[in-house]
Amino acid sequence: MSGKARWFDPETAHIPQEPSFRRQLPVSNMFLIKQELGTFERNHPNTPTYDASQGDGGATLGGVPSEELAKALLSFAPKTQTTAYGRPNGDSRVRTVLLENYWNLDTIGFTPDQILVTDGGRDALQKWYQAIHMLTGKIGLTVVTSAAPWISYAHGTYVNGFNLLCAPAQSKTNLCMSPDGITEAINIAGHADALIITTPDNPTGKWYSPAEIKALIERARFHGINYILVDLMYQLVIDDDVPLYNWSDMLLSLSAVDRACVTLLDGLTKSVGASNIRMAHLVCGSDKLAKTIQSIASHTVLPNFLGEACALEVYSSSDVRNHPWVKRITERTSASRNIFRREMIAHGYNFIADQGYYAFVDVTKWLHRSLRPDQFFNGALANTTMSIETVKDLGSYLACNHGIAIVHGTPFLQPNYIRFSYAQDPATTIAAIERFDRALKSIP
Repeated sequence: MSGKARWFDPETAHIPQEPSFRRQLPVSNMFLIKQELGTFERNHPNTPTYDASQGDGGATLGGVPSEELAKALLSFAPKTQTTAYGRPNGDSRVRTVLLENYWNLDTIGFTPDQILVTDGGRDALQKWYQAIHMLTGKIGLTVVTSAAPWISYAHGTYVNGFNLLCAPAQSKTNLCMSPDGITEAINIAGHADALIITTPDNPTGKWYSPAEIKALIERARFHGINYILVDLMYQLVIDDDVPLYNWSDMLLSLSAVDRACVTLLDGLTKSVGASNIRMAHLVCGSDKLAKTIQSIASHTVLPNFLGEACALEVYSSSDVRNHPWVKRITERTSASRNIFRREMIAHGYNFIADQGYYAFVDVTKWLHRSLRPDQFFNGALANTTMSIETVKDLGSYLACNHGIAIVHGTPFLQPNYIRFSYAQDPATTIAAIERFDRALKSIP
């Protein structure tokens, strides 16, 4: 035996062992929802089913054809050393077009080093959480979100030793975050460390105006929140009459200190239906945060080659909003969104459907209902088969008995709502709404 065992880090840098109780992380219900649709298909083999549960534009809207992916990849790939390692923060060509062409942030002094390409949105979030942990040296930090958070915010923060605090909604029918909601959350916790704003929102579809976003950021900073992430994964999936955010103006309207606290997240998953390409990126107001995330990437997950090729193809466009890959998704989603609003108003539903992929529908009056014997069902998610007590039961009933899949609101802390994805062809959206309405009206 040569030498002695020794610590890599000096004792002053050791992470203390602090045992604490941790809850079990649930597995996504996505596959169970599809299993319940299978129940309907077995019982009704000649009847179509409608999956309004997932925002998977690569599946429901076709995404990017393989020949176009191949062309982008060949255009991006170098002639020599084609399969060499890339940079942990992403190819410089991609970061430059993002900075100068997509965000136009070079005009206010940002540099390509403040942009980090990641292996999808979840990877970006994990690296942001990890960087906060590295820069603060703390666990048990508090992250504030809206009253109806995307479920992966809850579990992604928890994996990193953070606690999620949901700011109260403005009202039972208006679930968006407000400055006063942030203050109320701070009053409960005493302090918060990070804030996540999502626009357009998942699951509610809420689109925040630039003035609303600025007000949220400034209230967070008033309360000493130093890390603010604006999740913009759906920002291109909007109606034609909705303006794109001008982030150079929005960031410039903040003080230099506040601007350094803001990180922007965007990517191709939703805007071009590139669900399996895994391309997202972060824009960091803070050089220190950007360098920390780059260091984390160099020891964990590097950007993927195909994702960067697709990013260069889309973000090099002189008009990203009208790039064919984007329009292929946004035109049909916008048409479906308008159909959804029209039809659901005509049927008398209360819902939120601003922008993005999703609507959030209030189903309160269909809960706590008994079913007829011929309506009993056997679902993978439901707690009961003879009545609809909860929104989870309702989701199983819709899938098993009527072949329409949605996501129940319980994971979003909204047990009276369901999430309905209209990221479909308009004809499919019309048929799915008809099936949904007929199913609810069949409940005694």
